[in-house]
Amino acid sequence: MDLAVVGLAARVSTDGPRNSSCSIAIGGAAPTPLVVDSASAPIVGALLSDAAAFEAAAAAVTDAANPIDDGRGTREYRRNALRTLMRRVLEHATERARSRELER
Repeated sequence: MDLAVVGLAARVSTDGPRNSSCSIAIGGAAPTPLVVDSASAPIVGALLSDAAAFEAAAAAVTDAANPIDDGRGTREYRRNALRTLMRRVLEHATERARSRELER
């Protein structure tokens, strides 16, 4: 059986070239799954490809995480994984939102 080290999900909506709403949740990085509103804040209103907003969201997710050390990974490994996942997930989510916007 495979178990995830951490999990992260993002929902992004767009309005033209900007993100109009965002919701971010993490799992396996705290005693219970968390919705991280502080990570969503820099994304809302930002341009779709704003790397600084993505980095601010990644920092907020890392700050909100309180993972444990166990056989699947150390606390530091999980925090680094979340940071990397946050940037990748936001890139993917905004690309999907952009393509949906173009289909309209």
